[in-house]
Amino acid sequence: MKYFLIIDGGGTKTTAVIVTQEGKILGSGFSGPSNALFLTKKEALSNALTSLEMALLKAKIEKEKIDFGYLYIPGFRECLEEFINISRINCEIKNEIETIRYSALNEEDGVAVLAGTGSFAVLFLGDKTHTIGGWGPYFDDLGSGYHLGVLALQQATKDYDLGLSTELQEKIKEHFKITDLSQIRSLLKKENFREKIASLSPLICNLTIKGNKDASLIVDKTVEELVNLAFRAHEISGNKKLPIVLVGGLSNSKVIVEKFKNTVKRKTKNKLFYLESENDLIDGAIRKIIKDKG
Repeated sequence: MKYFLIIDGGGTKTTAVIVTQEGKILGSGFSGPSNALFLTKKEALSNALTSLEMALLKAKIEKEKIDFGYLYIPGFRECLEEFINISRINCEIKNEIETIRYSALNEEDGVAVLAGTGSFAVLFLGDKTHTIGGWGPYFDDLGSGYHLGVLALQQATKDYDLGLSTELQEKIKEHFKITDLSQIRSLLKKENFREKIASLSPLICNLTIKGNKDASLIVDKTVEELVNLAFRAHEISGNKKLPIVLVGGLSNSKVIVEKFKNTVKRKTKNKLFYLESENDLIDGAIRKIIKDKG
């Protein structure tokens, strides 16, 4: 029996699983973010190792028995050697795009829009793959959880400057456990600012469901950017009729998904049809292992 390690690390959380070559999950572990593009090497490495140790504990297996590890962690290449030395597991860095076709589209042609802490779209067409977006938070990642959080903070601080008191401001203060919105400056100067801003996403989605107009407009703007990613991918395809899936953290929000489905349908005139997908990156990575190693 062969055993494999899969780690999915992002800007919000890290998930590690121990699986057999048949695809059976023996144990899972979780920790904080490990996207090394926006964290120190020490933080990224620590969270990846923490998730690994938890997964090994749950799987009741010694790390010496792991045959190989696949690390889907952005920017982790500089951490790889140290991770291998500490874990004593041979590993390689993988690109999450490689598994999206397996997890979300059942290996078929189509468009996948990823909306997590960051955002991008991928067009799979035959043996070709086209990536749209995903340039990072400094000038891109539109439609991401981070972008949604930024829009919320922009609206809240704009109202604050005008001397207005709004429900959005109050909920943001509660979320960050601050008494005045001006404290947000020092709070976001600290590490993991992307994660902190993106953590506002569930709050804004819940406010939208409850009828808050500010939150609803923020969600609409976020969804519009995700649809723009999809539309650009659709244009590259030659406007073919293709399935489209939404994956990543924001796809867990029903209000985001419904608005996305309706807007895509309208903007592409039904050329992109929404496909429900309950699989995540881990599922795709497991399917790839079964295909390659099983």
